[in-house]
Amino acid sequence: MRRRSVLATTATVGLCSIAGCAGLLTDDVDLEFRRMTHPEPHVIDVETTDREYHATVNNRGDAGRIRAELWFFRDSTVPDPEVSSLFDASDIPGRTFDRADEFFFDDGERRSVTVISSDQTPEWDDREFGIYPVPATYGAIFTNSGATGDVEFSLSYVDPEPYSLTEPPVQRQTVGADQDVEVTFDVVIPSGVEYEIVAEAI
Repeated sequence: MRRRSVLATTATVGLCSIAGCAGLLTDDVDLEFRRMTHPEPHVIDVETTDREYHATVNNRGDAGRIRAELWFFRDSTVPDPEVSSLFDASDIPGRTFDRADEFFFDDGERRSVTVISSDQTPEWDDREFGIYPVPATYGAIFTNSGATGDVEFSLSYVDPEPYSLTEPPVQRQTVGADQDVEVTFDVVIPSGVEYEIVAEAI
């Protein structure tokens, strides 16, 4: 079995095309948006032993969860997946998603992860495999220059077509005066879908 030689370039899942913005409606707290956060995983190397598939992943972004997906390919002519298996509705002959696991990475962390294949792996001759990591946490950092207060944070999609996406639950936090606050949502967002994180005083 052969590994894919393009893992390092396909692991970004279109991070450059994912946009984010943040806003605030409040009377008591005074939040200023600082920046969006998310992991930025890149595969350095892969190898396999029996049913265990290992990938060395380098997180060039912020701390958060990373979803590592194991895919199989009949041969080198079969294209790589363009989005996570959660959103891949294509039926491309000779390409199949097998399994995925999620791992938490600190910012700048580099380490090996292992995905154990299922019992349903294809029996193609000279098949290839690839491990594709995608961010599974998105967030934002705010600075509160106002008073202490309760704030609700929500993540919503600006234009999710052609995907049918479920927005993560709203989060509520008490934000202290003159403090930074970071809110994170454990969610996978397909490449090209814009999202926003909104903070609203309650």
